[in-house]
Amino acid sequence: MMDRLFVRWSQWVLGHRMIAVSALVMFTLGCIMLSTRSKVDNSLSVWQSKHDLHWQHYQQFQEENQISDPLVIYFPSLRQQEYTALRDQLGQTCECALSGFFIAGQPGSDKAILLLKPPADSPPDVLDGLVKLARSVLDQSGKNYHLGGVWYVTAMLDSYSARSVSLLFPVVIAVLWLGVWYFLRHTGNVMLVMACGIIPAMQIIGLIALWQVKLNMVLLALPPMTMILGIAYAIHLAAKRAAQEPMARHRLFASIAAPCLLAAMTTVLGFLSLTISDYDPVRQLGVWGSVATTLALINALILLPAFYRSDHLGVSVRLSFLNAAFLKRRRLPLLVGFTAALVAAVFGLHRLKTGSLILDFFYPSAEVYRNYSAIESSGLGLTPFEIDLKDSHLDTVKLNQTLLTWAKQQSVITHFIYFFPEGQVVVQTTDHGLPLPSPSDLQYITSPAQRATVLLRTVSSEKTLDLADELNAYLVNTFGPLPHPYVTGSVPLYTRGQSALFSSMAKSFSFAFISVSLIIGLSLRSWRYGLIAIFPNILPVVFILAAMGWVGVPLSVSTITVASIVFGIVVDDTIHFLHRLRTVEGNLIERLQLSLDHVGPAIIITSVVSGMGFAGFAASPFIPLRDFGLIISGALLLAMLCDLLLLPAILFTWRSES
Repeated sequence: MMDRLFVRWSQWVLGHRMIAVSALVMFTLGCIMLSTRSKVDNSLSVWQSKHDLHWQHYQQFQEENQISDPLVIYFPSLRQQEYTALRDQLGQTCECALSGFFIAGQPGSDKAILLLKPPADSPPDVLDGLVKLARSVLDQSGKNYHLGGVWYVTAMLDSYSARSVSLLFPVVIAVLWLGVWYFLRHTGNVMLVMACGIIPAMQIIGLIALWQVKLNMVLLALPPMTMILGIAYAIHLAAKRAAQEPMARHRLFASIAAPCLLAAMTTVLGFLSLTISDYDPVRQLGVWGSVATTLALINALILLPAFYRSDHLGVSVRLSFLNAAFLKRRRLPLLVGFTAALVAAVFGLHRLKTGSLILDFFYPSAEVYRNYSAIESSGLGLTPFEIDLKDSHLDTVKLNQTLLTWAKQQSVITHFIYFFPEGQVVVQTTDHGLPLPSPSDLQYITSPAQRATVLLRTVSSEKTLDLADELNAYLVNTFGPLPHPYVTGSVPLYTRGQSALFSSMAKSFSFAFISVSLIIGLSLRSWRYGLIAIFPNILPVVFILAAMGWVGVPLSVSTITVASIVFGIVVDDTIHFLHRLRTVEGNLIERLQLSLDHVGPAIIITSVVSGMGFAGFAASPFIPLRDFGLIISGALLLAMLCDLLLLPAILFTWRSES
């Protein structure tokens, strides 16, 4: 019944091609116009859960104290008069609060630090504009300077990621085009395959912009995932050749449309399972991953029957390992090999680290890396912790002595800054920091501080979170608990957000893999197929995570999204394989051979071509994007091996030949 429905659909689209394509073109043009409004946002609020008590406390703390992380401007050499002039000029140009330190030294070795404080809760575009204004003033002065600060590095993160994607995506598309051309050798079908991938990728960006959702490091994975899915759907048809009689092309389309629909429905349901998470980035990935998969399917179902040409030769993809009898004879070595790889993967997973040093996202030659290195090597930490002293009534002198004692064991701590209700500010330098002049003296202030800021050098996210927890526990043990945590701030919340993202993604995707396998079993009316599908669906993700552990690539907000892409591709290929296996007749060897001949070439072409395309990201100046492309390339290769080698080996072991 499903095949008859798709035959009629193919005939209707071909007969009304102008109407169907015109509607698709109008929708796509609208999405392209909307995509120009798309923005990237990796600010603090993106990575927080509304129900997180730490986030709720920080919002209240930030509102009460009107806290905003400053743009730090460090001058390694500046005279007193130049410092005063630049401070006045920056204050007039940027129209925001400005403070600073002039550090007198030997003649010619005076240093200066300026802190440019934007209004609290300033949006990313305002902060980006503030950086540009400050740069214009500083560049005109001709003085050597370095920039730093929390939102500065966030702005650079957004800028590098967006610029790298826009520059390298054309390279990826060009490589994909060449790969598809090599296998298909038909201009019309090559254009058709590329259109099935590129068009839905543009559409999903436009729809995300229409809903005023800003792209982040997680959602940036959706356009490439959509493109790969669309190309995969198209190649399953374009890699095959129909007979010359009129109805053959419609029947061929129907034979791949049914498993494409089933694969898309399964992938959508898998993504929707992510919406049960209480973490916004994961929920957004679930919702928009479902929309992206649906767009890839709809475009394929319209474009393929409208433009597919069967008069092509292409390159015949027939390899020795696509022989069912050969795979049957080698099933035990194959299973032993995959089992050994799984054992090695367990050790790799133990070596896998989560989080990373944010400076490792940039090459040492990058501006942000050089700026941070120059500032922090001078003895000024750029990572702030906030200590909420509300209702504590602590003696600030005793608190300062306690913190300085703790800092002796922490070489990354450089300064403590105390803020008082009357407006006084006291700066205390540790043994590891650059000596800064203090505007006030603790000995002459009788009231307790309302908050304190701890400055430390930038370290990995795990070390940052450990230090925050250690400091909070140290203060609780020394002074007793408060109704709220002592330690808060944007950086500890960033690191907590990353940690929550990893755990939430792991739980959600575990549920997604299980639910997808169950859905495959129900849709193919075989609980065996559902159980068998678990292995090729989950092993590529396990293997690629293990490989990351072995080579030392950490699991970060950029690389964790690889799971969603591999998930979509593996599910698609597995369903095409099992659907074909179920519909053909004969003994198991004959059915597997027919399935390999029908589906195998498309799986190989999709994996090889897409893997080659995303390997082009190796040239990215942004390290997370480089790792993202290389990991996807490796994951697609592993997914192909699991579907073409492991799945037949499991089938031969599980079932008899009858």
